[in-house]
Amino acid sequence: MVRINKMTQETSEVKHEMRAMRLRLGLMREEMRAAVGETRQFTLRRNKRLRQDLSKEVKEELVAVRQKGCTGVIESMVDGRPCPVVVDTGAAKTVIKEEVVAAQHLHVSDWQL
Repeated sequence: MVRINKMTQETSEVKHEMRAMRLRLGLMREEMRAAVGETRQFTLRRNKRLRQDLSKEVKEELVAVRQKGCTGVIESMVDGRPCPVVVDTGAAKTVIKEEVVAAQHLHVSDWQL
């Protein structure tokens, strides 16, 4: 009889611990949902702000392109001086002269592409 009472008590304790664990897991789930929601809102606000910032900086205009062999070339101005630019819309990389980088105060990477 004592053994049955002890087993009943242990079973009751296990059930109590299980309920407490389910409650903690439920709270953790709600915290995770809240964190994901906050992250999503932050990302959406940041992306919207980034698009607005970029749209202010990027100016679209039509330019005359002259054909030089198979390459399109446009005339641009850098620091008040003419600077021809090769147009290759499918290029994965763009190469520009060091003078252009210096005149535009562009960052130069330490590694080569």
